[in-house]
Amino acid sequence: MIWLQASICFVLWVGYGLWMRRSSEQLRLYMHGRSRMWRSMLGSVGLLAGLALLAAGVYAVFLLDGVVDGSLRPWAWAVVAAVGTGFIHMQVLGAAAMITLMLDGETARREDTSICKEKEPQ
Repeated sequence: MIWLQASICFVLWVGYGLWMRRSSEQLRLYMHGRSRMWRSMLGSVGLLAGLALLAAGVYAVFLLDGVVDGSLRPWAWAVVAAVGTGFIHMQVLGAAAMITLMLDGETARREDTSICKEKEPQ
């Protein structure tokens, strides 16, 4: 039974990730409107807090006996689905913030890397 519950959660998480991907342009514009310091904080907190949320949620389900006879109890299944969705959300926000930080230094224009001068005769 736990495999069916896990498969349903997996489909939910992939669907949520795809939905967030479709709104990535809006997210990118939102991130570019924020300060560099704010994006660096959001990126770090998003990536690390997402991991902490996931670990804490799974540990809480384990401590509260959410798994019985090889399946998740209904409340535990809801917690796992919500925690997993929160993890995906925080990872996407954190990654988007970090990526926009890296892209700040890049230019869209192609220019020569240096100006070539011919040597003057001596």
